Amino acid sequence: MDLASGTKPLGRLVVELYHDLSPVGATHLRNRCLSGSKASLQGSTAHKLQAGYAVWLGKSAAAADCFRVPLCSRLRHVELGAVSLSLN
Repeated sequence: MDLASGTKPLGRLVVELYHDLSPVGATHLRNRCLSGSKASLQGSTAHKLQAGYAVWLGKSAAAADCFRVPLCSRLRHVELGAVSLSLN
């Protein structure tokens, strides 16, 4: 996913998806990273950025409905760079 602040490119975020462990979550995040999808992250606002830890994104303007991703308790945040979707 390419990141930008306005028109200024900030870089690319590369995320490994574990489709074998969380197929719904992996597919959902992949689809949100594609431009043109109904729930694309394109145009989302980052509300908070904590360097080396996390970024909090708002709901994209294109996403009209909430989507519930099933919890996958087999995946843990124990590695640097872990990415997750909020269940809220």
